[in-house]
Amino acid sequence: GALQSDPRFSAENPMFRSVEPPAGTYLTPGPPVTASGESRGTPARAPKLGEHTEEVLSSVLNLGGAEIAKLHDQGLVASPR
Repeated sequence: GALQSDPRFSAENPMFRSVEPPAGTYLTPGPPVTASGESRGTPARAPKLGEHTEEVLSSVLNLGGAEIAKLHDQGLVASPR
């Protein structure tokens, strides 16, 4: 794309190659801002759909396993793929 080939962008914000099955390989921009002396590092991957659903439902909403299972069965919350 145009963004990763723009020398003004790539000099300030390098692109990182990420691999995410089943999406494959893609380029993602690094962090736009860093603290003085901090390394930009490789960005963490985005969570997969439903990856933290059960953790959030149980720890934030205090739902039990049966309640969470019912929400999954009704298709109201995402399950990890």
